[in-house]
Amino acid sequence: MKEIYEGLNKYRGILYSWTGKLNIIKISILPKLICRSSEIPVKIMASYFVDINKLILKFMWKGKRPRRANTILNK
Repeated sequence: MKEIYEGLNKYRGILYSWTGKLNIIKISILPKLICRSSEIPVKIMASYFVDINKLILKFMWKGKRPRRANTILNK
């Protein structure tokens, strides 16, 4: 979790477009998550994924609330 947080903080101060932020998450964060979840043959708590989701949303919206409801964004 700490590595993901540090990875997102690396890009936090620079202005990116919406698609640029999505690409940062796809290229730097998601491979780490996939690798970790496939390596460990233990059940991962759902709260871990909720925390990661919060980190990603905080990065995407710069700490502000999203303009749309989370249910709409998740669809």
